[in-house]
Amino acid sequence: MLYVPGEEWAKRHAVAEQERTHCRQAMLIALATDSRYLPETSAPISRNYLAMHNALSGEKRACGPELFRQHEAAFLEACKLHHCGDDVGGGCEHMAGYALNASAIEMVIKKCGT
Repeated sequence: MLYVPGEEWAKRHAVAEQERTHCRQAMLIALATDSRYLPETSAPISRNYLAMHNALSGEKRACGPELFRQHEAAFLEACKLHHCGDDVGGGCEHMAGYALNASAIEMVIKKCGT
């Protein structure tokens, strides 16, 4: 992006932020109906889901990667559908790398750890 002084930059920045907000909202609506995706919840910090996941072994450990792939695939599809990664280096694939959250890890523990 070329350097644009003061007021013009502020206008462009405001438009870009509005587009990102609209895109995030559209993605959240799409993801709300996708059972493969679990939105981040306010999971208590005292619960260490990552440690619980890492403690899984054998068959219990083997089922997790597929659930994580499904979670990430749901995010990626919604991102591409709404073009949310168009202005991001690496696009939606880059953003999907950050889709993993405590809720998804908790889901894996519940589904695979029992």
